[in-house]
Amino acid sequence: MLKCCSYLLLFLLMFGCSLHGLSQNSLLWKVTSPKTHYDNYLYGTMHLQDYRVFQFGDSVLPAFKSCKVLATEILMDQAGIDLLKFMFVSDSTHAIKYHLQLHEYEFLKQYAQNHLGPVSAMIDQMHPFFIYSLIINQRTRHDKSKALDMILQELAVAEGLENMAIETIEEQMGAINKVSIEEQMDALKEIYGGLTEIDSLLELMLNQYAEQNLDGLMQTATQTGMSESVNKYLLTDRNMRMARRLDSMFLKKATFAAFGAAHLPGDSGVIELLKGRGYSIQQVSSTESVSWDIPIGFPAAWRALDHKSADFEIEFPATPDASTETLQTGDYEIDQQIYSCTFEAHQSTPSVNAIARSEPHIFGAPTAR
Repeated sequence: MLKCCSYLLLFLLMFGCSLHGLSQNSLLWKVTSPKTHYDNYLYGTMHLQDYRVFQFGDSVLPAFKSCKVLATEILMDQAGIDLLKFMFVSDSTHAIKYHLQLHEYEFLKQYAQNHLGPVSAMIDQMHPFFIYSLIINQRTRHDKSKALDMILQELAVAEGLENMAIETIEEQMGAINKVSIEEQMDALKEIYGGLTEIDSLLELMLNQYAEQNLDGLMQTATQTGMSESVNKYLLTDRNMRMARRLDSMFLKKATFAAFGAAHLPGDSGVIELLKGRGYSIQQVSSTESVSWDIPIGFPAAWRALDHKSADFEIEFPATPDASTETLQTGDYEIDQQIYSCTFEAHQSTPSVNAIARSEPHIFGAPTAR
């Protein structure tokens, strides 16, 4: 089980949370410097849609609104198309069928067909990390229409904050590619027969995160362990880059930096690295948890787009324009249909349906040829 759990942490590291070396219960930290007259903030996140990730401490929103910039790992609204360039293996010998035993391979193929929709037809060409990520994401709750990072970026627009990225997609994918293909395949092998353990650990970590129980998360991470390569490439090396860039951002404008909580603690974590650059950092406590609504309103008249050949229907707040972009991925070309529209939003508190229906802005049913 411990080996299986370590790969769940690998997935959560890239876009989410695992913690070690931090003994205080807070996800929010205030950052001050004698060089600035304002406060900056660090906030640890998980890139999931589970409702527990959205239980913010009551001190978080005032800190958020006091800032001029929201800094997240990447800008999610720009990442979709770029991400497709990295989803497929460039070396055909890295395809999963060459690294898994027959029973493991057949299990993954069947699972993908049952649970992952049209993308299941392409898993033979997909990067093993993305297959693992898709499976883990499918097994989590989807209480919100979007993951936390995207919701925060929408809130930043509504509150007049500038959205900035700490990293690029190329840098994040480059970090993943430094992890050996054998280790990435091990993650897929652990899914065979290990889903119960993965579900249990994920549930435990989500509850600990919602409680801001960093001591509990620290113990969970310590028990599961992590390879030296994963720790170096996905955590330590990225921490150094993130601290360097946050240093520049913090000196220009008041910044609320929200990124995977794994990057905060430890001797080589972002908190200690920023302290080494002359910043004072202190925990910000909350007395209760609150939920936020995104203060953006949308038109009442929605336009339905029924794409029968791809078996989906989308509703837009205005008549959409359609375009097609072809991406070259190794020996395959992927046709990505893009639908977009422009409309005027107004300040209001939307209904739950408005939030859910506003999600589609880039869509596609990619087909290999």
